[in-house]
Amino acid sequence: MRRMSGASGLFAVIPVGKFGRLTSFVIGALSLVMCLETAVSRAQQDDSPPAPATESDQPAAAETSDDNKVRQELLPEGFVPAADRLPEVTIEDPKMTSEEEVETLRSLRQDKFSSVIRDGVLNKQSEQILQRAAAYYVNRLSMPSHRKELKKMTDDVLLSIRTAGKSQSNPATRRTFRRFYLQEITDRTTELFKGNLFVRVDAAVILGGLILVPKDSANPNDVAFGPALKPLLDVVVDANQPDAVKIPAVNGIGQVVATAGLDTLTKMDAAAALINQFDDPKVDAWYQEVLIKTVASIDVALDRDNKPFIVVACVEAMSDSKRPWLVRATAAKSLGRATIDTERVNLEALAYVIAEFTRDMTAAYNKNPKTFPLARSCFWNAYLAFKPDSTENAGQAGLLRFATPIIQGAYQQVVPLARAVLSVRRGEKRAPLDDAQLVEWLQKNKPMNQRVATSQSE
Repeated sequence: MRRMSGASGLFAVIPVGKFGRLTSFVIGALSLVMCLETAVSRAQQDDSPPAPATESDQPAAAETSDDNKVRQELLPEGFVPAADRLPEVTIEDPKMTSEEEVETLRSLRQDKFSSVIRDGVLNKQSEQILQRAAAYYVNRLSMPSHRKELKKMTDDVLLSIRTAGKSQSNPATRRTFRRFYLQEITDRTTELFKGNLFVRVDAAVILGGLILVPKDSANPNDVAFGPALKPLLDVVVDANQPDAVKIPAVNGIGQVVATAGLDTLTKMDAAAALINQFDDPKVDAWYQEVLIKTVASIDVALDRDNKPFIVVACVEAMSDSKRPWLVRATAAKSLGRATIDTERVNLEALAYVIAEFTRDMTAAYNKNPKTFPLARSCFWNAYLAFKPDSTENAGQAGLLRFATPIIQGAYQQVVPLARAVLSVRRGEKRAPLDDAQLVEWLQKNKPMNQRVATSQSE
């Protein structure tokens, strides 16, 4: 049996021949038995399931055989079996043959590519060499023969980028050289998004990791390659792309928008494109979290109509009872990190709706503390709506940076609830939370104007 390494090794084991198929069957059967035994043990002994879902979050029970029903009963509450294998796993769209790979490598060595890319001098000859090099490094990812080496192939692409212009002392010349090579890498990488699933994932990682100006003594931070934004956005808005590809694409968008020095309108449009993904009912919970966190990290407060669209989107996601609790709590945390125009956002109403969300989450938790999904993360995120964590700047994260009485009051109601959940050690029994003070505070501090922003729907 041959196990695929790299990114693909996480998803597939390929049996070879009759013995491989028999071995795969036996190991699969043994694995199922072990999983069921572990599931039974957890269901009986563990007071803190790793990721149980609420009743509203669980998929409808499938009308299948009795055997399947029994198997579901043995699994921990909230456990969701893996989905069927995505068809994109079987797609192959090679951009290079083995013969072309060998010939291109030979020609690059003959043209002393290593010296050319380090020297960082752009002319007609070096342009042709860079074009061939970009095609060589990127197209290798699409070859089925390299499927188990995808991580190494991706690392080779990024290594060639780090090397580009390294020996060039003139910053402007080096930047021009790197821009040309990065554009070639971008163009070739964009061609991979109709191929194998694992290749698409690595292509998104590459685009999100393109650095135009590496950090050094003169530049404290990397400067991302701005033109990578468009193909990354194309991936996100493509309804035919799996979430597994969109997640690294969204992460890449966050990196590009944060460090590429883009203009405000471009940032607005990028945020709007991500917000449009919120409304897709097929979006995976993990993808929703990544979308929300990335949107909130974009440093624009208003859209083209001067509306606080990011704050409104996060409030609506937090208030949506159909979303998983962790997604809603992530939206609460993100409200403490979004760029806020205080003239267009009602801070009192904003603090109040976060407190209301915490009340609703506490009520759901109290119905069955043992099975509330990812309780520690949810209540921790509610706390972080007001306070920065240890890695963040106190002046840039958390609503307490605005220092208004109602924000301070809401924070004081959330703290004891979060502390009570976070203080429960693994194996200890979770007790219901006392939310009487929070309920009383909400009754006494209801804002006259409950709209967070004038653009928000009733």
